[in-house]
Amino acid sequence: MSDANGSNGDCVSAHIPEPAKGQYMKLRAALRDGATGSDQYYSTITFLLT
Repeated sequence: MSDANGSNGDCVSAHIPEPAKGQYMKLRAALRDGATGSDQYYSTITFLLT
């Protein structure tokens, strides 16, 4: 998911099904250089659901 219109004050959300305990999840966040630009300054975290 992404907020292609930039910082106009609205938010972006998505429904993600609830995973089961013991599954790994990966979350990646990035800043995008404009609506169609490349991702910059991104970070990824992987964690185990308990």
